[in-house]
This record gives sequence, C-alpha cells and structure tokens, in this order.
Amino acid sequence: MKKYFILFAMVLGISFNSFANAKKVDYNFDFNSEKIKTYLNLDSIQNEEVKTIHYNFKKAMLHVPEIEDEKVKEQYIKNGINYILINMSVVLDEKQYRKYLRVLNVTFYNKGIII
Repeated sequence: MKKYFILFAMVLGISFNSFANAKKVDYNFDFNSEKIKTYLNLDSIQNEEVKTIHYNFKKAMLHVPEIEDEKVKEQYIKNGINYILINMSVVLDEKQYRKYLRVLNVTFYNKGIII
C-alpha cells in the first residue's frame, strides 16, 4: 500500500511539474529511418512497414496545430499514438517493440507531449 501511495505522489508531482514547465508543443514528427532501422535491427520488410506507419502518422498530425479545442487536439494525438502502437506491435517483435517504446516516450517528452 505504501508503494502505491509513493507511486501516486510521484505521478502527481510529475504532473504538476509538467504544467508548471509548460512549453510550446512541437508537432513536427519527422524521424530518421536509418537510425531507427539500425537501433531496432529491422529487416527490409519491417523497415518499409515502419516507414509507412510513420508516414501515415505524420500525415495525420499535420492538422493538429490547426485544431483550436485543446480536448479535441489531445484526443486526436492520442488516436494517432494508438495507431502507431497498434501497428508497430504487429510489425516488430517483442524486443524491438520495447526498444521502440523507449524511443517514442523520449521523443514525445522532448516535444512537450505528455501521454
């Protein structure tokens, strides 16, 4: 029980810190396919599928800055992230998927997107 309370306190603290340090969100979702290919050890088929998934995600996210309502914008981003996660879980094996999730979390954090 004590562990859950500490975990809750940490999450709450991080949330408040995120709001306090709010910065402009970057919606440019370019990625370096060669670096991802090397980092995840992708074969050629996986590499093409990953490129296609990222292209579709990037194309969908082009409209995000135009959305005025923050709730709608947040839901749009979450839907896009779910699209990536679902498709990548099919394309990548378990080890590759875990590594990809780490990269994705760092990327979104650096862009100011809190998931």
